[in-house]
Formats: sequence, structure tokens, C-alpha cells
Amino acid sequence: MKTVSVILLAVVAVLAVVGALFALDRDGFWRRIAGDPDLGDTDFATLGPAPKPNEALVCPPDHCPRRTPDIASPVYDRDAAAMRTIMAERLAGRARLVRVDDDGDPTRLRYVARSRLMRFPDTISVAFVDLGQGRSGVAMHGRAQLGRSDMGVNAARLRAWLRLLADHEADAGGG
Repeated sequence: MKTVSVILLAVVAVLAVVGALFALDRDGFWRRIAGDPDLGDTDFATLGPAPKPNEALVCPPDHCPRRTPDIASPVYDRDAAAMRTIMAERLAGRARLVRVDDDGDPTRLRYVARSRLMRFPDTISVAFVDLGQGRSGVAMHGRAQLGRSDMGVNAARLRAWLRLLADHEADAGGG
């Protein structure tokens, strides 16, 4: 009986330490468990089928040839660089969202978003695509670092980001 009590006490102590580490530094906790939360940029031309149902994809026609997008891209009446600037401005300062791209490509962005309570990280790659005649489309790929399912979080986020762009177009009198 004494051995069971000692084992139970040890398990409780370990759980308390893990819980304290999580409570004190939730972002760092997941980094130590799963590695860098930035999963890197997406190559939309080679992106194949999703290995797990914890990601979502927006793409203009013919931009993601190896995978059917979950959401079709709208067409914007501005060039790709202008749309990137608009997106970056609209997302700046949002809670639990960190921009992680190197700012080297004038048509791409990348973010790590974290869930409110558990701070699970998702990487979102964004590429604005030149469609000619001053128009552009957007490719976005949101994917969870942890778990098998994201319960639709990435798809909902991509739809919300598309609404941010649509709201800007409406405010500016665009299409």
C-alpha cells in the first residue's frame, strides 16, 4: 500500500510540474514538445492532398494543381503587392498572431496563430497571385502543428481573412 501511495504521489508531482510549466509559458511549452511552431512556407504548386484533416486551403484556379482547394479565391482589382500590403495592415496587432515571414517576397506573408486557451500553433502561408491586368487572387494555406483535427479552425480563419480583404475592397469602392 505504501508503494502505491509513493507512485501516486510521484505521478501527481510530475503532473503538477508539467502543469506549472504549461501555465507559466504556454507558447514555450509547445515549442519544447513539438519544435518550432513555424512550419515554413507553402509551395502551392507542389502541395498535395492533406495528410490529416487539420488544414485548409484557398487557391485561385490552376494555382494549386495537385490539390482541390477548400475555398475558391476571389479576384481582386488590385495587383498582388498591393493586396499583400492591405492584408498585412489588416492583420497587424491581432492577438495571438505573429508574423514570421522574412519580408523578402512582395507577394507573400506567413503567420503563426495560437488558439486562445491551449495556445496550439497553426502556420498560415499567404501568397497573392498576379492574374494580369492589375488583378490578383490569393492562395492561403492554414495548418495545425499539433493533433489530427483542428475542428475547422483553419478553414474558419481563412474565411475570416478573406472577409477582411472583401471589407477593404467594399470600403475602397473596389470589386
